[in-house]
Amino acid sequence: MTVHKDFLARPFLADSHSHPVPDDALDLLDRVLVRHRPDAIVLERDDRLQEFDEILADVRRIRACVDAVQSENGHASALVAASD
Repeated sequence: MTVHKDFLARPFLADSHSHPVPDDALDLLDRVLVRHRPDAIVLERDDRLQEFDEILADVRRIRACVDAVQSENGHASALVAASD
């Protein structure tokens, strides 16, 4: 999240874990999954936990990353094991 405040010389990025996963983070996940097969992927959310639709959308986006890499590499086992 980018924080803009009048008293700041310039905006800064805050790692708040309270909003949907940025596209850049999913791009990084794509790159990592090409080289590594983690046992788990953690979706961290510290605030705005009532936003179920956002959280489930993030889970779907992460699953899509995993599925895309698995289909390209022929991996059969699922890396993300959460249910909607």
